[in-house]
Amino acid sequence: MSKTKRCRCVVRSARNASSLATAGGNGSCVDVCASPICADPSTLTLMAPVIYDQLGLNLCSPVTLPGLDDFPNAASASVQVIDVFFGEGTEITPLTGRPNCYEVSLANLNVTFAVRIFDCAGRLLTTLTTEATYLPPDTADNYDEETNPDMVQFDIFAPYGISYIDGAVSQPLLNYIGFSSTNAGLLQGINVTAFAKLLSLDLEDSVATVGLTLYVASLYYSQYQFGDISRAEIPKISLIPEDDSLCQDFVEGDLLNLAIKPLELGAPHYEEYLKKDCSTCKSCCDTVVSADDDSAAAQPVTDG
Repeated sequence: MSKTKRCRCVVRSARNASSLATAGGNGSCVDVCASPICADPSTLTLMAPVIYDQLGLNLCSPVTLPGLDDFPNAASASVQVIDVFFGEGTEITPLTGRPNCYEVSLANLNVTFAVRIFDCAGRLLTTLTTEATYLPPDTADNYDEETNPDMVQFDIFAPYGISYIDGAVSQPLLNYIGFSSTNAGLLQGINVTAFAKLLSLDLEDSVATVGLTLYVASLYYSQYQFGDISRAEIPKISLIPEDDSLCQDFVEGDLLNLAIKPLELGAPHYEEYLKKDCSTCKSCCDTVVSADDDSAAAQPVTDG
């Protein structure tokens, strides 16, 4: 056990902790492990997905709409890409002598669409699910050398490598980011996103012409430091109970929000020095609620 002149409170010897937790004090008698700080941060560290290289291309193909005949009053439609399955011919190959780049070959893309059908007043009639092959074999009916060829190849800068299916290095992974519960996540390595545009709609033959934009990006997670301007303000849904009660006061009051301040592990406040046991410290986050207080409002504990 030892006493510090600055803090004037008991500081126990450090146990197994990070270098930040065992660093010297900064003159503030605060042990954030026991009493978190309440405030808005001015500097934080963020781990963010960063795109290192990205390429895009446009394709176009007719798409059949099974079930459209059941809605004779259909007048218009919109289209959304739900999933993309990479078929035979799609490959990721490291470039010989150029370890920071890979050759990506795209072929036989089975694209799943959600097509919303509307009447002339813009009312939704139904949502159809349909599939189409982009970059098909040159023997396919929708093959077109200029608008829907059989393959596209390009090089992409991916300096930190790629991901693999279940960790098997013999199976490089091309991750599609879509709108299904099975493909909504980012992965480090090479990712693909897709967007669709309805170019024409033939109601008589139940066929739509759909343009497809593909983005292929190499992505990795990196840590960055950023300054905070203000906390986000979230719009509040208003629910009004019938009786006048504590519940009504709460429902009509402000939204709850998290108030514990993240540690700024670096300049400007050097809060990494606050991880120590201070027996006399109090925090603005400490609250007392009186059972006799009709408002049941939490009051901060103050020093003194």
